[in-house]
Amino acid sequence: MLQNWTPEGLSESDLADGDLYHRSLYAEGNLEQPLSWHRDSIAKLVQAAADRISDGDIVVDYGTGTGGSAIELLKVLDSQGIQITLVLVDPLPSWFSKAWELLHQRSDVEFRLSFDYDSKLGRKRFFTVTELLDGRQANLILSSSTVHLIPSKTIPSLIEELYAGLVPGGWFIWDSGDIDTPTRPVSSCLLHDPYRGVQVKAIASAEHQAALSSLDDELQAQRILQKTGRIFPTPPKMNIITDAIDAVGFQSEYTTLEVSMADVDALRFILVPRLAAVAAGIEDESVRTVLIERCLAETLEELRASGQADENGYRSHWIYGAHQKLF
Repeated sequence: MLQNWTPEGLSESDLADGDLYHRSLYAEGNLEQPLSWHRDSIAKLVQAAADRISDGDIVVDYGTGTGGSAIELLKVLDSQGIQITLVLVDPLPSWFSKAWELLHQRSDVEFRLSFDYDSKLGRKRFFTVTELLDGRQANLILSSSTVHLIPSKTIPSLIEELYAGLVPGGWFIWDSGDIDTPTRPVSSCLLHDPYRGVQVKAIASAEHQAALSSLDDELQAQRILQKTGRIFPTPPKMNIITDAIDAVGFQSEYTTLEVSMADVDALRFILVPRLAAVAAGIEDESVRTVLIERCLAETLEELRASGQADENGYRSHWIYGAHQKLF
């Protein structure tokens, strides 16, 4: 049986990383003041989930992060007097520790780190959904801004796990602003496109090039470049996701939404330490921050020129999936 996870051995920088990501969702970290992009994108997902949840259900939040989706879901369910068991799942202790800080006092919330270190294999092993639930099955699995981070080759097996982890009649509800679809209007981009633009500009900058050139170890420079490329990976194609969902027998419906993110919120987001590693070659934080600010400003101006942004910020195209396990 998996134990309820608690944060242990985290550094001050780990804790700061989680706190700063939380503040990229909530103004000054205030749970009653979600930033507009988070509020607008999560409301549709939370309502779709809440409409399908009944008293006593087991609900999984797969890819909890700092708790942005769980917090908003619990607000709605608490206001309706609906009691559930909410199982939070995430692989990143630094961000997950913030969710624990905010929600561990609730007796209806469980925490599961999604992997363990397998000494026989000599690497991380991710738990299946059934293992994470200790053999139980969920009535609903929620996943916000997570599917686009899953490698394409892993999507089919993950969908099979999610399906197996649901009771007959159960639901898998998810969203992403970073998966391209044929229906995306030209007036919007993907959620992480501006930050991919920052990464490309930062790496090509004179400052970053000079920092890498100053390293004595060429392999270290290569590792830094590999790291920067992993921060905002290329998301899986939509057909890979829909094919995997159809293959297991889900009955599905999809909707979309256009969400704006203000320039100041975009900057707050990319300066979260884990994400600011798009310019990881520059160790001096103040120099790195100035570079990222410049690269983001240039990228947002390009998006305004292309019609994908305006004075209110850039527009991202979100996809929402609701899938029922019939049998």
